[in-house]
Amino acid sequence: MAVLLKKMNEELTEELSHQVIGKYVHVPTNMHTTPTAEGGEEEVNIWFGGCVAGIEKAVIAFDYEKQEFREEPLTYTNFLLTDGMGYTVNRLQSEIYEITKDEFEQMLADHLATQAAELEAEKKLREAAEEISTNEETM
Repeated sequence: MAVLLKKMNEELTEELSHQVIGKYVHVPTNMHTTPTAEGGEEEVNIWFGGCVAGIEKAVIAFDYEKQEFREEPLTYTNFLLTDGMGYTVNRLQSEIYEITKDEFEQMLADHLATQAAELEAEKKLREAAEEISTNEETM
C-alpha cells in the first residue's frame, strides 16, 4: 500500500532523500517551470516512479539566462533510479509516495496499456482521415 512520504508544499529534506534510497517511489506530482517556444514559461508535471538507486545534489550559483552569479545559489535534488534515469524533484511542489515493487509493476503495466491504447486510437484516426481524403479525391 502506498505511503505518503512528502505532501505538496512540504519541503523535500535531505533526510527524506536518503530515506528513499533502495525503495520504490511514485512521484505523481513534480512541478517544474520550463520555457516555451514563444519565449514564455509554462508549468509542467514531470511525474515518475521506480526504485531509487541514489540521490544527487546540485548547488548552482550561476544564472545562465542572465549570465551572472546569483546572490543565493539554487539547490536541486535528483533521484537516480535503477533503470538509469534521473529526475529533479521540486523541493516544494512535489509529492512522494513509497510503494511496493508489485505496486510499481502494476503502475507501469497500466501506464504502458494506456500508451498502447492511445497509439492505437491515433492510428485509427489517421487511417480514417486518409480514407476521407481518398474518397474526396475520387469524387
